[in-house]
Amino acid sequence: MWILAITACETVHDYGLATATPRPTADVLLFDEPEFELTADVRFETSQWGAQLGNCALRLSFMLSQHDEDAQEGTAGTEIALAEEPGTCAVTTFEPDEAQEAMDYDPPGYVDAGEFVYLEDEWGELELTRRASGEDTVEYMLESCTAETFPFGRMLDLVLPEGIGAHPAFSVTDALTMPPAMNMIEPAGDAELTQADTLLVAWTEGSSAADLSRGLMLRNQDMADGGRIFEAVHCLPTEDDTRVEVGPDVLAALMPTDPADPERYALGAQVDVRAAATDVAMPWGQVARLSGNTSVSGSVRLYGE
Repeated sequence: MWILAITACETVHDYGLATATPRPTADVLLFDEPEFELTADVRFETSQWGAQLGNCALRLSFMLSQHDEDAQEGTAGTEIALAEEPGTCAVTTFEPDEAQEAMDYDPPGYVDAGEFVYLEDEWGELELTRRASGEDTVEYMLESCTAETFPFGRMLDLVLPEGIGAHPAFSVTDALTMPPAMNMIEPAGDAELTQADTLLVAWTEGSSAADLSRGLMLRNQDMADGGRIFEAVHCLPTEDDTRVEVGPDVLAALMPTDPADPERYALGAQVDVRAAATDVAMPWGQVARLSGNTSVSGSVRLYGE
């Protein structure tokens, strides 16, 4: 029989950004079939090339392990091709009646871990508040998520003061590594260029404890067809670079603005910086792979030569 050992320690909470207090730390015992699965939704997204906050989220969920082979997840239809070599791009063209779509997913059920869970490091503590909604959904979220409260670049311990399931209170060291902040250099505003030009997307990054991956995605939408994405381009920067150049050879493969109907095609760009997922052993047996993403998006007006 497996026994979960907990190191005894006083549990004290400071709800501001104060020095973190030592927590009970669980010894990790790996089971053949983990009881729960920890999932994370960590995103800081801005639009208009960084001028407007689009989405700020730091959410954790504890779900029953999925053993239903018929559960639907992933995508259906044509998938966007991803560039494989640094400094290159991959172009995808969708058929008129086909596009990438998310498949329906039936979650196996959520697990309640108490009123609050916490993320903390030497810089202080973040309180994630329990939120319940339809279909017995339970998630823990950072309220009032903004550029000032989002913990860019930090490596955070997970603290469950009420435990979970049969496991009493414990903490997991370095459970979540956050992505860095981003600041755009180019474009400074909506980009306008011709297919004979080169699109330059450049940015700077704040500090981060994580290994980072970077990429640029272009999506061309037909607004006369409900905003259907009919072309996509994925590009990688050169090694460890924070700029991507999309040359005329790639732009020539895209549908430019129609002079007779300039609002029909909407070409959007998004640069993503992702903190690489690391294996984190949870005391209930799961080896979690959690990552976070910061992104900046904006429009591109592409004209023919």
